[in-house]
Amino acid sequence: MTNSRSDAPRGIPIQLAKNYLASGLSVLPAVALDKHPALASWRTYQERLPTEKEVEAWFANNHEAVCLVTGAASGNLECLDFDAGGECFEPWTEAISPELFGRLVVEQTPSGGCHVVYRCQEPVDGNLKLAEGERGKKRATLIETRGEGGLFLCAPSPGYHLVQGAFGSVPTISAEERRVLLDAARALSEVSGPGDAYNGDAAAFRGLLERHGWRYLGKKGENESWQRPGKSGNGLSATYNGVNFHVFSSNADPFPPGFNGSPFTVYALLEHGGDTTAAAKDLLAQGYGKAADPCTGVDLSGIMAQVKAPKAAEPVEREPENPGQLPERLLDVPGFVNDLKDYTLRTAKYPNRPLALAGALAMLSMLTGRKFRNASDNRTNLYLLALAPSSAGKDAPRRVNMSLAVQTGYGDHMGDAFASGEGLEDALTLTPCMLFQTDEIAFLFNSLKGTESRFNTMNAVLLKAFTSANGVYARRRKAIQTGRNAGTPLPTSIRNPHLVLYGTATPEKFYQSLNKDELVNGLVGRCLVFEGERRRMNDHLVVGEAFPDSVLNAIAALRDIGRENLLTGEPEVSEIPETPEARALAARLEAEANKHYDDAYDRRQDAEMAIWGRAFEKAEKLAMLYALSRSVTSPQLTPEAYRWGWDMAEFTTKRLLYMADCYVYDSEFDKELQKVLRILRENDGVMAHSRLLKKSHLDKDTFRKVVDTLLESERIVRGSEKTGQRATVFYRLKEKT
Repeated sequence: MTNSRSDAPRGIPIQLAKNYLASGLSVLPAVALDKHPALASWRTYQERLPTEKEVEAWFANNHEAVCLVTGAASGNLECLDFDAGGECFEPWTEAISPELFGRLVVEQTPSGGCHVVYRCQEPVDGNLKLAEGERGKKRATLIETRGEGGLFLCAPSPGYHLVQGAFGSVPTISAEERRVLLDAARALSEVSGPGDAYNGDAAAFRGLLERHGWRYLGKKGENESWQRPGKSGNGLSATYNGVNFHVFSSNADPFPPGFNGSPFTVYALLEHGGDTTAAAKDLLAQGYGKAADPCTGVDLSGIMAQVKAPKAAEPVEREPENPGQLPERLLDVPGFVNDLKDYTLRTAKYPNRPLALAGALAMLSMLTGRKFRNASDNRTNLYLLALAPSSAGKDAPRRVNMSLAVQTGYGDHMGDAFASGEGLEDALTLTPCMLFQTDEIAFLFNSLKGTESRFNTMNAVLLKAFTSANGVYARRRKAIQTGRNAGTPLPTSIRNPHLVLYGTATPEKFYQSLNKDELVNGLVGRCLVFEGERRRMNDHLVVGEAFPDSVLNAIAALRDIGRENLLTGEPEVSEIPETPEARALAARLEAEANKHYDDAYDRRQDAEMAIWGRAFEKAEKLAMLYALSRSVTSPQLTPEAYRWGWDMAEFTTKRLLYMADCYVYDSEFDKELQKVLRILRENDGVMAHSRLLKKSHLDKDTFRKVVDTLLESERIVRGSEKTGQRATVFYRLKEKT
């Protein structure tokens, strides 16, 4: 087998690309050298499959390479990418069952590494780094994923060769099986390795099981016998052979029937609700995770040819841009939004303009649900987070929206709490268009990392509901069966679910509820975050004012447009027309969004990629709401609508990334790094050594380590200034390049 370009096809056959498309894959032509689609813009195909005519037109141009878009567009497609010449591929295969591995698609890559490809029954995350190691004096990525918002080049592109399976029949695995694959990859990381270390501590694992109510029954041969909590007698529920824990019982929550996983996977399920990242951090803090032996010198012959891998590119961090406060011009949305926003401000004890704007957008988003779309089939559903200091007016928009909904007959479409992911799904089944308003949204994001089983599916349901707004949401089987057992047949799916969130919190609580992994998660990237103003009293408070006629008339008109769409299973959706000038501007704005994404990709900044990757999608949704705000009966997408939508999406994206850089951390040391950077930003980007040390409240040794780390990562620069006979050392934030 060879990696030379001489055996590569002169062009990707059209029929092959059409076969990929027919199997539900978002297939695009690619430039092999750049590992990027050979299209001016490809964001649309992260959301939908290309048409057969588009594929025929593209591949008629004799493109040398082909790529597949991962994530929801291709049926929750995910790719495990083994870098560094694939040196960890064989150890990884040994950690999973031959039956599971045999179902996966495997291909060799030009570097000698490989891709392992599958679909998942549930939405997948954005791109994740799973295993890293030191190569020379640099950290290299050994295994990573290509997930939501990503892509990968594939066979028959030059140097890519299928080893097992076919892209025309990519298998779909369960969420539990996916977790097994990812855990096996994480265990090979040489940098932390807490999971691998824990897997070797049989005594600690037995103690874990007993602490959670499992009972040891004895040992037969190499297998220990265990009984689940709540079961009596001597009935066997699971076995442990020193490597894997195999569950036979169908009633051993949180383990699914047939579960077969490592002690680390069991630990993550029992202690952290399946969150392997949180479990790894917990074990690391307990002393697990000494550097593992490098998985070098592995012979992959018989599976794929060995080729020396290129050096992994180093992530390049950059001081994020602070866009400041929301510009005045972005607070102006003519028509319904302005009228409802101004009403909220007049009747609020503590008026807050950005929050009132967000609340009005949330209300219009719900009212237009399942009724309108644009040319790319985007819908008007939004996840809005409104942040402001305590007692600064966060409750006023929620109160106004609820009162307006009840008065106009939309009370059943309002919710105020999340009981669980399952409860949210049930609510959407009965009322497929809903606006949920909840205070302290930070609690929700914190709960996604928690151990309570009721929150385990929340993240998946929120992601699935958002991405299914222009498609079909397949309900969980357990809920369907429960309904049948109760004698009330429930729908097996929800057509075009339209879920709108309006959540409030203080900025610090919200950002501190996140961690670095959650920034990569698709949920944060789909949220529009509005930061409110500081608290001020309303000197002209109006009590008991009736809602403006313009607002009530708009709602009445919307009720007549697609009257049954808020409840029916098959809504009739109208496309909002756009002017030629608007379409041309939208193309330029999408290209601008892609530049931000590509810049983050080149610098290997996964969080920035995940968030910029959704920016233009938000701009389209906002542009539609701008058009509908001006006229619900004859909306039109104009350049003005697109310009406001993009400016708002760009501003909120930059502000989110800036605030996350200030507050989001993964370790206590990372927290100190963020604190020093935040102090510098608050002092015009420069401070003397002595002042910075004093303001940071760090001991001298910790301060020195923090400063050295920031200097080494080129986040700050050191200088000196001589005054008389004395030189003053200072630190300055490195200027953006």
